[in-house]
Amino acid sequence: MPSTRRAIFKKLVKLRQANRNTDNSIYRHCKLFLQTLAQEANNGAETDNTNVVEEKHALEKVLHDFQGNARKENYFLF
Repeated sequence: MPSTRRAIFKKLVKLRQANRNTDNSIYRHCKLFLQTLAQEANNGAETDNTNVVEEKHALEKVLHDFQGNARKENYFLF
């Protein structure tokens, strides 16, 4: 019976490790998306000589870039 408990414990530890890696991966993708979005919006605002960052400045380009990457990797970010 102890070997069965040990096997169950090892399986649970493995599953938890996979979940932890998935959480980190999702966090990094979201962080990269937000950083890229902010940077492109700032660049777009500077190009238009405005002090206000608007939706039109980066949203289309960044979404297109990230959706393209998601299709290549066969998963979607959002």
